[in-house]
Amino acid sequence: MSSPPKQHAAHSTGHARSLKISVCRDEAAFSRLADDWNRLADGVKNSSVFLRFEWFDAAWQWAKYDAEMWIVCIADQQGIIGIAPLVRRTNASRLGRAREVGFLTVPDTQYADVLALPCDRAAVFDALMQWLVDTRKTWDTLRLAYLSSESDTIPAFAQRASSKGYRFRIEDQGTNPGIALGSTWEKYYSQRTRRLKKGNNLIANRIKRAGASAEIRRYTPQSCNAAEIAQALETSASLSSKSWKNGLGVSLNHEGPQAWFRRLNQHSERTGWLSVWLLTIDGRPAAMEYQLQYNGRIHGLRSDFDPTLDEFSPGTYLNWKMLEALFDVGAQHYQMGPGNNPYKYRWADTFDPISCLTLYGSTVMGRWLALRDLRLRPLAKRLQSYRKSTTDLEHERS
Repeated sequence: MSSPPKQHAAHSTGHARSLKISVCRDEAAFSRLADDWNRLADGVKNSSVFLRFEWFDAAWQWAKYDAEMWIVCIADQQGIIGIAPLVRRTNASRLGRAREVGFLTVPDTQYADVLALPCDRAAVFDALMQWLVDTRKTWDTLRLAYLSSESDTIPAFAQRASSKGYRFRIEDQGTNPGIALGSTWEKYYSQRTRRLKKGNNLIANRIKRAGASAEIRRYTPQSCNAAEIAQALETSASLSSKSWKNGLGVSLNHEGPQAWFRRLNQHSERTGWLSVWLLTIDGRPAAMEYQLQYNGRIHGLRSDFDPTLDEFSPGTYLNWKMLEALFDVGAQHYQMGPGNNPYKYRWADTFDPISCLTLYGSTVMGRWLALRDLRLRPLAKRLQSYRKSTTDLEHERS
């Protein structure tokens, strides 16, 4: 039997109601949150699949190998009004072991945020900030990553952290590149660079000259039976195991990623979100892309290819032909996911900025990390830049 979550009383400023905070630390209690979780996810501005309970449930199957569950729930008399999907990790550093609290994410996460309806967000942020103060001895840093530029979480936490005397840092995490699918493929492709088109044509001609047969198929719960989908997912996992990512421990044949993949497949087949693209060359699986489709958006999560077929550039060929087909599936947007992969920027025509907020705690470790990140590292960079400019000037004079 799971133990009841520990509760904290919190009073939201500007609201005539008393709020209670509970921390969910086990899977049984986590599962019971599903209905409330999705009710809030549906009401968030620009609701995303990455805020749904199903996504976090799958992410936990991977994260639990190195993290503690710290799901924070804020409730009033009527029920839950806010959820902060957090975990706590202990990270080793030269300074010692640091306890970092952050969003429950995996490498495939594209967005993350606090869940609360617009009318309740101020009260939820007040309660969360007070909870962080009350539990200050149990964490060293709070790191909220993958926040959309449209989210109010960063300014809300920054303002509240300042009022409580906490130091913080806001980092640019790059962009989430994508493609608007509202026009036609012909119009979109006409705006791509000549170099990109030339490269695509060279790949197509290479396949043709080799006399190879290239076939692409999309697998979804709406168009395929369970056996076909199961086979497509097995093939996708097999291609992932051959990927260069295997050495990084994030390919789908590793324990954590495999658990995430299996749980997400269960959810996405049931909800109809699943979308898998497979390229075969002469009947051999050559490349795949694993996607979720939700609320008019298609999110590319994984793409891998068989390196033994590299002469045909199977990943590039699949990406090209898949994008062409996506303009006819009724979606409004295709999201590639964060990352500075050059191919993404050759194709993308939208770029959604994402950011990270790090809040430094009042513990000895928290203060050391604040000193390192906010004072020592910036100073070292300025010194390095000064030395480089001085050296360059000396070279110019010589």
